[in-house]
Amino acid sequence: MIRKILTALAAGLLLSIASPGRDFDTTAVNNMIDKYLASIEKMSVREKSFECDFMLDKCEDEDIRNYTAVRLYSHFLSSKLMGDEGVAVHLADEWFIPGKVSFAGGIDLVNARIFAEFNRSSLIGCRAPSLKLETPSGEVREALGTAIDSSGLADGCRRLRVLYFYDTECAACKVETPLLRKMISDRKADVELVAVYCGANRDAWDGYRPYLDTEGPAHTSHYWDPEVGSGFQMKYGVLQTPKMFLLGRDGTILGRGLDTEALAKLLDIYGSASELSYGEYDNMMRMYRMTSGLPADSIMVLADHIERRTLTEHSDTVNFRQLTGDLLYCLGTFISEENAKAAQQLIATKIKGRRDIWSSKNDSLQVIGFANMLDDLLGLCPVGERLPSITVPGVLDGKPGRYNLRKMRNTYIIFHLPGCYDCQRNLEAAGKMDIRSLTIDIDSIRENEPELFETLTQSIDLSGLPFIMTTDRKGRVTRKYVSLIGEDESGD
Repeated sequence: MIRKILTALAAGLLLSIASPGRDFDTTAVNNMIDKYLASIEKMSVREKSFECDFMLDKCEDEDIRNYTAVRLYSHFLSSKLMGDEGVAVHLADEWFIPGKVSFAGGIDLVNARIFAEFNRSSLIGCRAPSLKLETPSGEVREALGTAIDSSGLADGCRRLRVLYFYDTECAACKVETPLLRKMISDRKADVELVAVYCGANRDAWDGYRPYLDTEGPAHTSHYWDPEVGSGFQMKYGVLQTPKMFLLGRDGTILGRGLDTEALAKLLDIYGSASELSYGEYDNMMRMYRMTSGLPADSIMVLADHIERRTLTEHSDTVNFRQLTGDLLYCLGTFISEENAKAAQQLIATKIKGRRDIWSSKNDSLQVIGFANMLDDLLGLCPVGERLPSITVPGVLDGKPGRYNLRKMRNTYIIFHLPGCYDCQRNLEAAGKMDIRSLTIDIDSIRENEPELFETLTQSIDLSGLPFIMTTDRKGRVTRKYVSLIGEDESGD
């Protein structure tokens, strides 16, 4: 499900537009890029970076590649979505600075270098860089605690930390400071406010500090760096104030470029010691290596083992939630015939069947919500039932025409996109097999019959393509999320 429909569509359009030596229509390219950006808006920064690489790799024409790269960079540089600046840094580091693509003017490259240099170490998901600063008593110490590893990055802490850079003469800071202090004090949050004065006026600092002293369980620690020896400007991209970050208990940057309102929302998510983050790339890949190629029953054996070793033997709800949540995201992301079966069983028995475990706001947002969405998609066109009566344009055994899905018997039904690598491999495999197949170009339907496209997406899980299902002699669904790669050799 990582590769969304419009992402593959964008790649296909680029391939068609980007013929070497051809002039290109900037309006067509802009429309395509806008659709593409909308399709990946909810992805993670890592996934967005991957998709941008995929798109630019497919541009054979140098002018279109440069044009597209600049559009992508500008979009993520100015995006209001927290974290998107990480994609801009990725594009600068991987494409512009090495010279794979270029800006129209040299000053733009200089600015991109500066932006990347001042932001790459403080992006969301990075471990917070060390900050050796001076306290009001004149002692120089590590502002993020004593636990700093050998690479100069912050280590764990029992509290969440709010890192707040400000200046006593900054008008915006004079507004943000009382809002921040009141919010933390009123919600009685068990956090540490690390307040860093960015100026060099000792008298002004002495008079300003009381405005940042919080009440309740929260604690405020004050620092400054009058000689600017810590490098905080480059480490945290502090080119203007105020600048606010939220650091997790493991030293990871959870939020950046925050205001008080945005910080409050993040504290709702991360404010409980037992709240976790699910579906992170490294955790999903670990689960993928454990489950790849396994039948659904074996995957559920793994799920049962996780439950036994965590909940049953040790009453460890934290590790149960973390591992089970990551397994759910893995199955939903790397969708396959067996993963789909296992995901439905996992949702029924370990998620919906254990609402006493998934009880925090974070669980409802990240796990229950995702499980409900995935369950709805997997429940479309269930095995054993006939397909909906929808007439679609397609190619049945080499014959173009319009066909009613409900009348397809003993047929492999293949929904695909042009420009999609996996789609093409499956179509080639189908051509080598002695099967009756109906191939349906979703791109063409989306462009030419939008109402039909809407009907299909509401009736069939087309969130990831290719989507292949089979029917029996009575037109009932027998298999879903089929992959034909390898079946042409096995003879299945």
